[in-house]
Amino acid sequence: MPYYILWNASHISFTEAQVSTVDGDAIPRSLKTKLVNIGQAHFPSEKYFPLLRIVKLLEQYSCEKNWNVKFVYQTMREIGVSFVELLPLYDQLFKARDPVWQSFHKPLHILDVIQCFLSDYTSSPSSVVLYERQPFNAKVLSCINTYLMELASMPTSNPGHHEIQLSFRKLQSELQNF
Repeated sequence: MPYYILWNASHISFTEAQVSTVDGDAIPRSLKTKLVNIGQAHFPSEKYFPLLRIVKLLEQYSCEKNWNVKFVYQTMREIGVSFVELLPLYDQLFKARDPVWQSFHKPLHILDVIQCFLSDYTSSPSSVVLYERQPFNAKVLSCINTYLMELASMPTSNPGHHEIQLSFRKLQSELQNF
């Protein structure tokens, strides 16, 4: 039960990171090590490791602290969360349109994360088991179409807008050739 308390009081781990006087790279490394240990012990138990809540909190924190955009999903992958499990989580975060991303002046943060982990997937499609690959590719293509339509309706003044749009078009092309 102590891990459940940890996630309900979401600032326990983060408070430790905020007061730390070590260099900026040591904080995410330390946090990643702790998360991987806890996650490997308790994933997929939603009671002790509520994945969506944890991913959302970590994305907000990493966005605020300007950590590597790959930090959270790579940590989840180390824990054992598959691309197939990550896509619906991030899709849900994107569709929630949480204003927190605007407050960090990074309205496209979640789309940036999605295009990064989908790029990792297309580089290594065997990371998704063969019998799940075709349905997953279809789901990814459907999501990419949605993201491209959303990007087309957004102001192009958002930082990284054009690059993310190009990345999704490239991913779309690669996936259509699988």
